[in-house]
Amino acid sequence: MAVEAGNPAVFLAEQARKRVIPGASWFVCRGQETISAGAVGWASLMPHRRKALASTVYDLASLTKPLVTATLAVLLAREDVVSLDEPAGERLKELHGSPWEQVTLLTLLTHEARLPAWEPLYLHGSDLPAYLRRVAALRPLPDAGVVYSDLGYLLAGALLERAARAPLDRLFRRWVTGPLSRLAGAGADPVRFRPPLAWRGRVAPTEADDRIERALVAGTYGFKAVAGYDGWRRGVVRGEVHDRNAAVLGGVAGHAGLFGTAAGVAFLARQFLPGSELFDLDELGLFVTPRTSPLGDLRTIGFQVPQGADAVTAAALSSRTFGHTGFTGTSLFIDPGDATICVLLTNRIHPGPGTTHMLALRRGFHQAAARILAR
Repeated sequence: MAVEAGNPAVFLAEQARKRVIPGASWFVCRGQETISAGAVGWASLMPHRRKALASTVYDLASLTKPLVTATLAVLLAREDVVSLDEPAGERLKELHGSPWEQVTLLTLLTHEARLPAWEPLYLHGSDLPAYLRRVAALRPLPDAGVVYSDLGYLLAGALLERAARAPLDRLFRRWVTGPLSRLAGAGADPVRFRPPLAWRGRVAPTEADDRIERALVAGTYGFKAVAGYDGWRRGVVRGEVHDRNAAVLGGVAGHAGLFGTAAGVAFLARQFLPGSELFDLDELGLFVTPRTSPLGDLRTIGFQVPQGADAVTAAALSSRTFGHTGFTGTSLFIDPGDATICVLLTNRIHPGPGTTHMLALRRGFHQAAARILAR
């Protein structure tokens, strides 16, 4: 994918024209100053075409991990509701006797628990206790440092729910969006779990017929496992979280389930910079400071620190930048050096998985953002 000159609007419009992505929404700011924001292409290609708008709501996928689960872990630790050093088995009794009983919340948040990256937990039950029992039966991966894992954040989210005695979506409203609502104002762009029906016209759909998930199950457990499961969705998924493990739990989980606009994500991202209404300076350090080996994948609590010439930020942002990506085509990166925030939201898996090279797309977007930031 060649990187076209120009600003994010020019770059992303060209990618939509080439059908690399259906469309996109983006938001680039420095502090409180909006540098570039907008939308290009299509939010939906089927069953009906709808243009992407700045107000389009996207499935944020794994941006749920830092924006909800890591955020709540730090806030609840401040209130002594949880400890970052507590073993998961203290709250999650289903893990007793398993390799994960003594794994700490902090280890889950930095992806060092040796958990597999993914497992179709819904094949083994449709509620959280069944999920946890299945995780307890899994074997640890060889000691390989950081292994990015949805399962780790699913466990972390479950631990927080048990400790605070409330579901994650309620905790998110109480501790995050509720306190920030007075700053955002009545017309603020929303970020939340389980989009209401009133949002239906604004939500960008994802794929049709659970094709990606069915292929993963077939590759792991064979076609009999696919045929033996009767919960596959038919038609285009819209307004429901794409991730099947999260969907079966009702759309709320520690690893996925959040929906929002680009402006809404940027608003939350400002809380990870000095001047935050949520965190003090010591707490902000938890999100910025890598806790994993510099020889591997650099992880803070909730975020990744890109490194190397092939980093997703393409050297367009400083070496202090931290952020996260999402499977549906989303990303958030924050440069604390000059309080720069870059949000890119797409539904690259709509209406099917396609062959989008997301690393190249994200690098091109960040390079275009850097050009306009330098003006």
